[in-house]
Amino acid sequence: MIRTYRKRFVLLTMSLVTTVLLAVYAALMIYSYRNIRSELQNTMRQVLDQFGGPNAEFTEFTEFDPETRPEKDEMDFTDRPAPPDGMLPNPDRHRRDLIGNEKIATVFYDRSGGEMTIRSTSTLIDRNAVAQAAEAVSALSPGFGMLSEYRMAYCSEYRGSMMIIALTDASSLSSRMLTTGLWFLLAFFVALGVFLAISILLSRFASRPLENAIKMDREFVANISHDLKTPLTVILANNSILKQNPEATVGEQTQWIESTDGASNRMLEMIDEMLLLSSLENVGRPPVLEKTDLSSAVEKAVLQMESLAFEKEVTLEDQVAEDVYASATGRHAERIANSLIENALKYEPAGGAVTVTLETVKKRPVLTVRNEKSRIPEEDLPHVFERFYRGDKSRTESKGHGLGLPIIKAMADEIKAAVKVESGDQGTVFTVVFEGAEGLK
Repeated sequence: MIRTYRKRFVLLTMSLVTTVLLAVYAALMIYSYRNIRSELQNTMRQVLDQFGGPNAEFTEFTEFDPETRPEKDEMDFTDRPAPPDGMLPNPDRHRRDLIGNEKIATVFYDRSGGEMTIRSTSTLIDRNAVAQAAEAVSALSPGFGMLSEYRMAYCSEYRGSMMIIALTDASSLSSRMLTTGLWFLLAFFVALGVFLAISILLSRFASRPLENAIKMDREFVANISHDLKTPLTVILANNSILKQNPEATVGEQTQWIESTDGASNRMLEMIDEMLLLSSLENVGRPPVLEKTDLSSAVEKAVLQMESLAFEKEVTLEDQVAEDVYASATGRHAERIANSLIENALKYEPAGGAVTVTLETVKKRPVLTVRNEKSRIPEEDLPHVFERFYRGDKSRTESKGHGLGLPIIKAMADEIKAAVKVESGDQGTVFTVVFEGAEGLK
C-alpha cells in the first residue's frame, strides 16, 4: 500500500513538473526565437542605415550571371554613375558596421525603371537567388520578414523611388534556434532528473504520516482486541459458572455477578473514552472559549480524587492559587484536571506523593501535576499522547486503556493550551499551559 502511494505521489508530482517544465521550455523557445529574430532585424536595419545609396566600394552586378562577376583587382569604379540625390554614401560608417555582417547582401531596386543593383562583399551569396528574392520582396510592403521559398530573411524600406533591401540566408536563424533548443532541451532533462530525485525523496517524507497512521491503526486493533477480550473472557467465564449452578441463589452467586458487572463497566468505560476521543479528533467547529475559573476546577478535581489517593495510600497535595482564570470551557478545564490527577495517582506506587500546582506565569495559567516516584522511560516519552500506547510494561498492569493522555492532549489542543511531559530522577511532571483570559467575559 505504501509503495503504491509513493508511486502515485511520484507520478502525480512528475506529471505536474513535466507540464510546468514544458510550458517553461516553450516560453523560452518563443522568447529566444523572438530575441534572435529581433537581433537579426536590428543587424539588417543597421546595414540599411549605413548606406546613403549604391556605394563604389561594393561589387556591382548589373546582370545576374555568375560568370560576369569581375575580379576584385580588375574593378573600375571611375565610370560608375552618380548616385541619386539624397542617397549619398557614408564610407566611414560602412567600413565600421560591415564587419561581421558580410553575408548580408544589399539590393537597390528602382521601382520606376525596374533596375536592380546588388551590393555584397561575400563570395558565398548566390546573386541569382538574391535577385529573385529581391523581386519577391519588391512586391511586399516594406519591413522585416522571412521568405520561406528562398529560405532568406529580408529587411526593406523606401527611399524615394528607390527600395533598398537587405537579404541574408535564414539558415543562421535556424542554426541558432537549433543550438538554443538543444541547450534548453538538455536543461529540461537535467531539471526533470533533479525533480524526479526530489519527488522520490518527498514521497518517502510524505508517506511517513501514512505509515505512522497504518502502524497506529494496527496497534489500535491489537490493543482494542486485547482490552475487549479480557473483560469478555471474564463475563463468559462467570456466565459459565452461573450456568453450572442453576439451583444456587443470587446471594450465593454474588461474587460472579459482581465480577461480571466490573468487566462490563470496564468495557463501557473504554468505549466511552473511544467515543470521546473520536469526537474530539473529528470536531467540526471549535468550542466557544470563555473566561473559566481554573482555580475552582482544579480544587474540585483534587477533592474528587482524595478518596482514590487514600485507597492507593498516596499523599495528594495541592498548591492552587486563587482567582486564576483561563481561556477555556468549564468542561475542558475539569476534564483535563481530573484526568491528569487520576493518571498520576494511577501510576504512583504506595507511599508516594502527587503534587498539584496551579499558578500564573507570565500572565498565563500553568497547571502542573507531579509524581514523586513514578517514572516514564525516556524512549516512551515521545509516545505517551498516542492512542493505546503503553510502552512501560509496569504501567500496563493497571486498568488504564491508553486513552486518558490522548484525550487530555486532544482537549488541550481544542482550547489552544499546550501540554507536555517530563520525567527523570525528580519524578514525572505533566504541565498544561493555558491561554490567558484577558478580554473574555
